[in-house]
Amino acid sequence: MFLLLGFVPGTKTLFRKIECLPGGSRIALREDGYEVLETRHYHSMAYPEDLKGKPRSYLLKEARRAWLAAIGACYETGQDILVPLSGGLDSRAILAGLLEYADSSKIRTVTRGVPGSLDLAWGPQVAKAAGTKHVEIDLRNVPIRMDGLLKAALSTDGNINLFDAYYNLQLVERSGATEYWPGYMGGSSCGSLQPPREIQGRDAVYRHFDEANKLYNPRRILIEPSVHARCRRLVLSCLDGIAVRNSMTPYEIVNFRHRQERLIGTIVASSEVAAKTPFAEEEWLQFALSLPRDLRRHRRFFVRFLLSFCPSLMTVPTTEFWGLPVTTRMRRLWANRRRLITFAKRKLGMHSGLSYPTYIDFDEAIRSRPDLGQIVRQSVNDLDARAIVPKGTAPRLLKEHLDHQADHSMVLCLLTSLEIILKAFNVK
Repeated sequence: MFLLLGFVPGTKTLFRKIECLPGGSRIALREDGYEVLETRHYHSMAYPEDLKGKPRSYLLKEARRAWLAAIGACYETGQDILVPLSGGLDSRAILAGLLEYADSSKIRTVTRGVPGSLDLAWGPQVAKAAGTKHVEIDLRNVPIRMDGLLKAALSTDGNINLFDAYYNLQLVERSGATEYWPGYMGGSSCGSLQPPREIQGRDAVYRHFDEANKLYNPRRILIEPSVHARCRRLVLSCLDGIAVRNSMTPYEIVNFRHRQERLIGTIVASSEVAAKTPFAEEEWLQFALSLPRDLRRHRRFFVRFLLSFCPSLMTVPTTEFWGLPVTTRMRRLWANRRRLITFAKRKLGMHSGLSYPTYIDFDEAIRSRPDLGQIVRQSVNDLDARAIVPKGTAPRLLKEHLDHQADHSMVLCLLTSLEIILKAFNVK
């Protein structure tokens, strides 16, 4: 499942007889393991009847109250604050919330990426509008080191593509900040996972989940059919006994339980990082998850809230609208994405909804960068000696990649991560 999704879902890990403790649970430790006494699920935090039929003015007032309460629950006076600014909405919502508690001179912001990325284009503009001390990090100039990857493995649960965690740790370490405020669960809590149309049935839910996790292994190399069957059972098990009757869809419940907790949360909140995650605070989740589905879909209400909460920061273009300023007209166009894409291409050229990378181009970097190339070669050969994957397969994929026969970069990053995780945890 690690090679299928890029992480192990549920409470399973890469290691036999070792599990993660379930999130949101009260447990009793036993000599032979643990017993789950109670689990509080995300969908149980939604109370749609509290917000049904309420006027927009009331909802905006409640959103402001809930968001400032979430920021306040995380805020500690006198700490060195670091906010990673992207071109999206979540980071500017956090920055605007912090500015209600601290002067801009007390807040540092940072944007990472590569030239041409939308984050590097607009993150600094958000910082300028807010008046914070800002740093830009070109990830091409960040060396990739084996000791840093081993540290990334140990500071997580050894369950993810280590290169994601590595860059996150580098961002924090280079800043020297004591507090890190990522936008974890920003999009998901506000409705970005709401599909345009209802996904009917468990098979459709799993297909949607599988499609959303194809980044690391798009062609499903090394995956046997039995792995899909086991993964499907595990992923959908979180829907057992649940009557979905509120604003959260079955797909959202699955995504929250597995991808948000086991992948995204592990990347942004490792043991080496003092992460502050206001979007995951109860005050905000209870409000955001209780909104009607039509207001959560495409984050319609969240955009309206930010326009009233931090209008100056919303004048900066955002990746949510393909580089267009967020205005009332743009919100109307957002309801019809085809019109928006056409408008963006005509008006903005390169910023037209195309996917510009946040990280380095691993496809080319594995071939051209000595640091990354050496780590991948060593790890692939060492993994091949373990015979965990069919003998000779990993070196063959590497050769095909180096010879420009195929782009296996993401699979090679996963195989490299797997070997480094095994080394970090001293698995012989």
